Amino acid sequence: MTIQELPPIDFVVISHNHYDHLDHKAVKELGNKPLWVVPQGHKSWFESCDISNFVELGWWDQYPINDNVKVMALPCQHWSKRTAFDDFEALWASWAIVGSKKVYFAGDTGYCDTFKEIGREVGPFDLSFIPIGAYEPRDIMCPQHVDPDQSVQIHVDIQSKKSVGMHWGTFILTDEHILEPPQKLAQAMQQQGLPDDQFIVVKHGETSTN
Repeated sequence: MTIQELPPIDFVVISHNHYDHLDHKAVKELGNKPLWVVPQGHKSWFESCDISNFVELGWWDQYPINDNVKVMALPCQHWSKRTAFDDFEALWASWAIVGSKKVYFAGDTGYCDTFKEIGREVGPFDLSFIPIGAYEPRDIMCPQHVDPDQSVQIHVDIQSKKSVGMHWGTFILTDEHILEPPQKLAQAMQQQGLPDDQFIVVKHGETSTN
């Protein structure tokens, strides 16, 4: 799907500034039509892309999209880096979109107790997007990427009614087989005694209405 084929976009939330999550060409093509909601520290980068329709938020900050919908920047465990010399100079975030329903976007993250806090303070969530891939070897990836067992724990911690696995099957980033994460997710759900349809994985390009 090209940028031109996308439906109208009201706003975009950005998790962090790594190249596989913040693409310069895509941002330029979308331009100022959507509102960009970004973590603190991204102002100069967006201005360098000629983007003025953006707002920066720190963790636990809120911003009203309209009278019915607000977004909240929430903590997660990751890091930022856009060049060789700017480690940790911009913030990273997970996001809650709160309206008649509550949606959670975890971004990139390692596992930490903050998800229990998010569940208590903002949950339960009707729909959540939680990463399930890019986790091996664990001694290197554990601080920044969850494995499927931890993905399921996030699902439980934030009190998600329905979750969708993301961050897998697109780029070969780590040592696990590119198609392994959904298999490990199914095993983790079974071990937790949770119904399979609470945490699903969709095929690339697939639409789910369940």
